[in-house]
Amino acid sequence: MEYWDHTMGPHERVALRASAVRSVRNGEKKSHVARRLGITRQTLHNWVVKHQRGGTEALVAKPRGKVRRQLLEPWQEAQVAGAIMLLPPSTVSERFTRWTKKAIAEYVEQSFGVSFNAWQVDSHLRRWGFESHKQARRAFMINPVRDDASRWPGQTTAGASTRLL
Repeated sequence: MEYWDHTMGPHERVALRASAVRSVRNGEKKSHVARRLGITRQTLHNWVVKHQRGGTEALVAKPRGKVRRQLLEPWQEAQVAGAIMLLPPSTVSERFTRWTKKAIAEYVEQSFGVSFNAWQVDSHLRRWGFESHKQARRAFMINPVRDDASRWPGQTTAGASTRLL
């Protein structure tokens, strides 16, 4: 007994769909084939219609879900993460005293011309090595590299950031 299994690979699924369509074309009732596979009759009907229009290639499943496109290049992401660690948030605007999601979004837009929403910043922070936006807020305040660099006589924080990035 054939049965539709969600753990099947893409090639196995296409083969099973093609087999179901062949059974219907050979005269077997759609309801019997659907029951045997554990699918609805409407799903089987859709497969038959797809096969009529495009052949076996039409039975290949399309990728599901949203396609996530990367907004920033890896070097840009590294620069943003470095800025959060080394630069004061006031470099973006005088009204920011901490690296909030809004401050990070404005920094990205000023630096690269890419606009981010707050929720996008939150998801990107994890990829940039921060566990949460709260950790990013505290990062500049507790960064030992920045603190040590500011103690060197005659060296500014900006000089330290170019040396480290």
